[in-house]
Amino acid sequence: GMNGIDSLVVGHFGEVNKGFKQLICSLAKVAAESQEAGKITPASSTDHRRKGAYALFKKRFKVALGCMAIRTQTELMIRRVQFIRRTKEAATQAACAGNTRGYHSGNSWFNNREND
Repeated sequence: GMNGIDSLVVGHFGEVNKGFKQLICSLAKVAAESQEAGKITPASSTDHRRKGAYALFKKRFKVALGCMAIRTQTELMIRRVQFIRRTKEAATQAACAGNTRGYHSGNSWFNNREND
């Protein structure tokens, strides 16, 4: 990555970039080699079982990070709903005005519609 920072990219259909795949593999390797792995998975000190633990951790990390990516995308879409307007100019004006429709007050935009 640039200056030690790697980007993680998840596409609309679940595709991921090389950096994302490498992160999952690295996390799974560290987790499978840890002493706690035996408490979480049927792993033991044998290489055969360690490979099973690696595969299990890799699958769990894929699911967890995939769910996190979808949740983040959904939250972003919900935050952007406030900028939907009939014209591009009205949307730009709402974005520049910092219109929040009560979203940042702790309530969701849906529950605060009557404030518009």
